[in-house]
Amino acid sequence: MNHNGPFDIDSFIGKTFGKFKIVSFVKKEPYILIFQGIHEALDRPASIKLLLPPYETDGLQENFHSISALEHENLITLYNFGFEEQFKIPYVVEQWIDGDSLASMLENNRSFSLKESMTILKSIVEVIALGHENNIIHGGITPSCICIDHSGKSYLRGFGIRISHGDELDQTSCSYLAPEQYHTNILQKETDVYQIGAILFRLLYEKEYKTEHTAKTRRTYANPYSKGNKRTNSFRMAKQERKIEIPEQILNSPKKFPTSIVNFLSGMLAPEYQKRFMDASEVLKEMEQITLYASLLLCPQCGKNNIASQTFQCQKCRVENLCFEHFIPEKNCCIRCSNENSQYSDLYQPTIVDADWQRLINTLLNVAYTGRLGILEIGKKEKRLEIILSEAGVSLYSNYICTNRAEEINRIEETERAEAIFRMYLVDLLSIPICDFEFLDNRSQENIGNDFEQRAQIIKHPSVFLMNFANTLQILRIMISSGGISFQGKKEQIGLYFLKNKVLLFSINNQKQEITRLINNYKNALQLFSNISKPSYSFIQYRHWLSLPELDVQLPFEYESFLEIIFQMHDWSVWTKFLPDINSIVKIDSHTGKFLEGGNDPYKIVSFLGKQLMQSLSTPDLIQTTNWASLPCHFLIISIIREKILEIALYLQELATKNLKKWNSKNIETVLLTTHNLVPEDPQICKTVAIFYEQKQNYEVASQFYIKLGNIYQQMGQCGYTMVYFEKALELFDADLDISMQLIELYVQAQSYEKAKTLGLKFFQKILIHPKKNEQYMERICLLLLKLDRSLIECSKALVLIYEKRKDFKSAIKQCEESLKIYERMNDVQAKAEIMAHILYLDKNRTDILKQLNLLGYEKASDVINFKKRKKIFFRLLVTLILCITIFIYETSIGRLMYKYMNQTNKDNIKKIYKKMYHVAEGIHSPFLWNKVNQYFKQLKSKQIKFDQEQYELFTKIIWDAYIEEVKFLELQHNYPAAYKLSKEAKSVFQNLQYQETLTVHLQKYQQKINATEKKAKIIIQKIKQYTKLQQYEEAVDEAYKFAKNSMYKHTKGYSKLRIPLVIETKPSNETCSIGPKIIQKTPTVYYYSLQKQSLQNILQKIRIHSPEKKEFLLETIKTKNNNIWKVCIIVP
Repeated sequence: MNHNGPFDIDSFIGKTFGKFKIVSFVKKEPYILIFQGIHEALDRPASIKLLLPPYETDGLQENFHSISALEHENLITLYNFGFEEQFKIPYVVEQWIDGDSLASMLENNRSFSLKESMTILKSIVEVIALGHENNIIHGGITPSCICIDHSGKSYLRGFGIRISHGDELDQTSCSYLAPEQYHTNILQKETDVYQIGAILFRLLYEKEYKTEHTAKTRRTYANPYSKGNKRTNSFRMAKQERKIEIPEQILNSPKKFPTSIVNFLSGMLAPEYQKRFMDASEVLKEMEQITLYASLLLCPQCGKNNIASQTFQCQKCRVENLCFEHFIPEKNCCIRCSNENSQYSDLYQPTIVDADWQRLINTLLNVAYTGRLGILEIGKKEKRLEIILSEAGVSLYSNYICTNRAEEINRIEETERAEAIFRMYLVDLLSIPICDFEFLDNRSQENIGNDFEQRAQIIKHPSVFLMNFANTLQILRIMISSGGISFQGKKEQIGLYFLKNKVLLFSINNQKQEITRLINNYKNALQLFSNISKPSYSFIQYRHWLSLPELDVQLPFEYESFLEIIFQMHDWSVWTKFLPDINSIVKIDSHTGKFLEGGNDPYKIVSFLGKQLMQSLSTPDLIQTTNWASLPCHFLIISIIREKILEIALYLQELATKNLKKWNSKNIETVLLTTHNLVPEDPQICKTVAIFYEQKQNYEVASQFYIKLGNIYQQMGQCGYTMVYFEKALELFDADLDISMQLIELYVQAQSYEKAKTLGLKFFQKILIHPKKNEQYMERICLLLLKLDRSLIECSKALVLIYEKRKDFKSAIKQCEESLKIYERMNDVQAKAEIMAHILYLDKNRTDILKQLNLLGYEKASDVINFKKRKKIFFRLLVTLILCITIFIYETSIGRLMYKYMNQTNKDNIKKIYKKMYHVAEGIHSPFLWNKVNQYFKQLKSKQIKFDQEQYELFTKIIWDAYIEEVKFLELQHNYPAAYKLSKEAKSVFQNLQYQETLTVHLQKYQQKINATEKKAKIIIQKIKQYTKLQQYEEAVDEAYKFAKNSMYKHTKGYSKLRIPLVIETKPSNETCSIGPKIIQKTPTVYYYSLQKQSLQNILQKIRIHSPEKKEFLLETIKTKNNNIWKVCIIVP
């Protein structure tokens, strides 16, 4: 549709609308013509808008006085409204705001951060909440209704003006219509809520929110305002029952935001208006809480949360969100970079921030592709260029005179002098950091300041000039980017690192991982480059500057020398051929995600991509084109390859995240692993791979990638993030002792002592099971825990044993004395005596300890030890007596059974013997009966029973086969605890070495199965609890029954802890009900039950109305999508 309609815009200039006269045309927006006007009497500027169909003003006509009476600092004041005389189209006269609409900003590809988006919308929601308080609904909130002035303040306009739901609407306008607007003109406050959500989605995800309603007409849908869909008062009261359904567009988006933001957005975009926030005031309350949460930022070095206004960015290493403790204001950098000897300070100080480069390059390419004309402003205030792009060509203006190459310029022929001046100024500008740039649409020479003078003009199409300039900037950005590249060969790998305009070139032995050659001259460098071009070095990886070895020898690679060469080049268009397109390198099927060449092996694919890159760039071609020396050409090509590897990796990552549901899981895995192999130290790529494996429920591999991610951040000095990802790794698969120990030490470093103690005690209990194997950790964790809490006596005892084993008796005595202090505070006399006796055992010359022992009533150390021994002997005798009685009871039956069939050789009878004996042993679950069986085997072997060796082996084999059958049956039932227990008992019976080895393997396998199953069960239980916490009871019930029906989890500890929610509601709500002895006075309420103790059917049978009178009632059950009961309504007629 033509937004201008059949109108001549110029014909409106000078017309009067009420007391306001149109002065000039400003711009057009979808279905709106905007003019600037002025109040003829008051000389007050105003905005006059002509509203074209499908805009309607019925609400404005009916409520003009109410709307104009609204007052708020973020509301654009409405002065007048009426109909234009000639064309009978409505117009409105509003307060003039010197700024731009949000719609225009979005059209110009302006992006907004989470903080900016929330700040803009918070002001708008306040205005809408004011309207809702006065029963005024906007109904037409779009980005065109939001205006932002030059100070960043946002305003709302358009109350009473809304878009009708006709078929002629474009897709952009439809994106902001609530689903109910397709069916009726009756609006509710929830309509405004939906439109706020659609705008927030556009700001955060940088695309319109589109639903199935967008593409269909009103006839497709049933009216949601029908009797069956009417919102009732009971719903408004039961806010806790609101169900949060996250839209697919949010779930499938590669952009990720905190859960609070996602839930907030989903609560506004619900298709059914009954499930949204009820009005703008409710949205505002939620927004204030989220804004507070969003304003807390995690310090990457200590992990503490800080208010956003109290965080800083290091200007050297570019790390953000640093707290005051880790930032030095005087040096404007973090503590790490403040150290003059730090490799971070010395090696990584980019001349220009990489993001500034890329934004400028993207802006130039965008303007070139769209063919826009205007002014490109670039540079600092004291050194600034204005490049005018017009149909006549490109003109250069500056506010300073460049004299660096004046003599050289004068020697150039006059026909080529203009282009040389252009190159001179641009190269001169590139020698300083780019701190500001802006492209101004539809501006001309008239808009340039008086302090700017024209320096040159070239007759060249603006788009061609911008493309060449953008490609040149891309090459320069590549030259100065810190980072490296490694070429992997069979015997060695060659490393080439770019840092602070220097180059480091070396080779590393693959087996020893040691630097074998360090290149410090041009001859050796060229020889090494000739090796790189061989096919055996095709496996290429991008390496982060943090992995740089600490070496002093460097080859010169000066940035200024390349600027000089670029100045000498007459045609910058040559750079296009040296920037290969990704699609020409990556051969991948975009529909399936399968690599067309390289197979499914990520390692081979990386080699193939490296080979493709090497073939696409040729050093001889570059020398011939630029007349450069050979070595600079090699450096440039290697640096281009390095950046293209990073670009390819990011491209593959984006493809994989976009097609998670579309592509085969195996293909996605191949793409992600290829991406990781290309850039092994990139934290975002590593995180994407970890999340992928976590979603596949391959928790062990996911844990490994989270550990790697934590190590990357630790190497970067961002220990706050390291802690977050180490925690995640241990949560998924708690098997890495070294990571647990590192995490505890990081907690101490970050002064999170409570976390350190909790995890430390858990870790201590784990390694206490096998103290000999984990001795390296035992001492570290005990010392650390005792620093946190000196009263941990078990840690003190463990340290004493470690010191004694080392024969470090001095340290052992010192630790015993520390334990003695603890027992003195506890006033434990017996424990004190035992510690004193132990000190005397280690050092008999300690008379001071002996005197203290005498005061406690002991003459010598042996008295304490003998008393302790007597206690142990008595306890052992008691246990032995009980065991003997137990064995005697069952001995007779087993003995008779064994002797009865001992002289029979029938195989079937022997099987019966085993089965009967097994059931007897299984009946009391006693390993001592297995020991008794073992005794019979020994009698057979020693010929005490007349049974030859062959029959003995046959009998053993039969029992072994029966054991194998039994554990297979238990495996089918996923009863791994029982299989583990049976295998452990069997290991004490079978003496055959082969059987022993097999049983050891079985025990390890079942232990791993138990750990993995328990881990999965724990995650599902947590998920159910989270659903319950969010009051998403339908999802919680479905997840719980899915968990309970899975035989894998029936024998886990999580199954016994499973509590399923049941929502109980009485109608009317003031009725009291009961479930067995439990009385429920207020409803709705949530009742939790366990399937192990009682079935849902039994619970439903016990439900009664609690009243002196026997009241009749109806029981109505409400089921989930999976046909599980999640709610019960008790209806009293």
